[in-house]
Amino acid sequence: MSVPGLLEGPSVVAALGREVKVRLIQISRSGCLLECSQATPAGTVAMLSLDINGRRYADAVRVSRSQHVSGAGERYEVGVEFLWLHPPLERSLRQYAAVLTVSLTG
Repeated sequence: MSVPGLLEGPSVVAALGREVKVRLIQISRSGCLLECSQATPAGTVAMLSLDINGRRYADAVRVSRSQHVSGAGERYEVGVEFLWLHPPLERSLRQYAAVLTVSLTG
């Protein structure tokens, strides 16, 4: 059913969301390598939220690649890059990666 005037024109914006469970494999200042049970198309933009040591960290990301792990059933490695939509907050994954990098090198 169409609602005249309500859903017309370029001002209509919509977003679809779904929750996908992932496992963090690697993290760097520019992004993460994740493992999940479904393919995610390159270019997909999402909010990535991870619980690390009892604290929740989150950042906007874009999928740069998604590759099936051969011999692992329905397992995919998904590379994501951080999107710099705003400066990193205290609980951002970018901030976590920066602190982790400093502690490993210093």
